[in-house]
Amino acid sequence: MKLNPSNPYVFNMTGHEYVTEGRPNIDEDWEARYREQRKDRLTDAVHDYLDDANTSILEFYNDLRDIIVEMNNYHKKFAEKAEGALLLVHGKPRDEKCDDDIPGDPSY
Repeated sequence: MKLNPSNPYVFNMTGHEYVTEGRPNIDEDWEARYREQRKDRLTDAVHDYLDDANTSILEFYNDLRDIIVEMNNYHKKFAEKAEGALLLVHGKPRDEKCDDDIPGDPSY
């Protein structure tokens, strides 16, 4: 599409307005746009697996499962850390061993 200097907007293939100059469209539903873009990224990843003749559906399944397990472990670790901090705030005795304690660390 050729840019028209009197029209600061360009439409992409899905019909969304993009500002090529000036301020962004403040009336845009940014949350809906983010959800749509997130779905598009997931679609791209799924197509990457399913359109590859050298990748099996089992590899797709295992990779997806591994990603979810990794995310769960990551968030669980920080949830446990926050819970430990909350216990300290509520008066957990300082002589009890905390997961974050570094042996010989005098700052604790």
